[in-house]
Amino acid sequence: MGNHKKQFVWLNPVVESIVGSDYYKLLKHIEDQGYTVVTCSNQADRIRNAYKAYIQGTKHKPVIDARCPAIIQYIKEKYPEALDKIAPIDPILIACAHELYEKHIKKDSKTATLTIVTPCTQLVDFGEAVFCEGMEFLTWKQFKKNIDYKMIDEKLSASPIPLGFFDSLAMKVEKASGEEEIEHVIKNIISNDICREIELCELLLCQDGCHNGDGL
Repeated sequence: MGNHKKQFVWLNPVVESIVGSDYYKLLKHIEDQGYTVVTCSNQADRIRNAYKAYIQGTKHKPVIDARCPAIIQYIKEKYPEALDKIAPIDPILIACAHELYEKHIKKDSKTATLTIVTPCTQLVDFGEAVFCEGMEFLTWKQFKKNIDYKMIDEKLSASPIPLGFFDSLAMKVEKASGEEEIEHVIKNIISNDICREIELCELLLCQDGCHNGDGL
């Protein structure tokens, strides 16, 4: 009788925010479509500690934050001479995907699937390049079409994941979002005009954060 695969889904925090007060209605709607909604442990502190350890051990300073795949692609295309500054650390969403894969899919990839819902197409591309069988990466636009979800999303004035992720670390951080600000920072890195005390550049290509991603 059709497909009996177990279907798990994880929602990015940005998606949780834009559905607002309809969040629990959304969860019920998703479950009615045959999915089990799963959650990930808090990866933020682990990622921060990974950056702290990497920065302390590298000569390639300032380090460029790699949490936004769009930044990596932007640098590859426009400023490849800055590629050695990018931290070799996966985005939080990918860290969550690894955790959930180990928990729900690794031993069951023939009988279970996990859908990771993202705020942008760049994270979809990144995830698809890392994972294969049993894993699916979709933007929120794609996923809500798949489940025929028609409620109107809230327009967020601020991102639930804004600049400032690394504020708790005892280091000098340069912050920028939007292509114009980022271009200025990267040009300064390449020309060595950036303040020598700066150890990390926190960069988000979407202006003000992921709530302006192209998949929402």
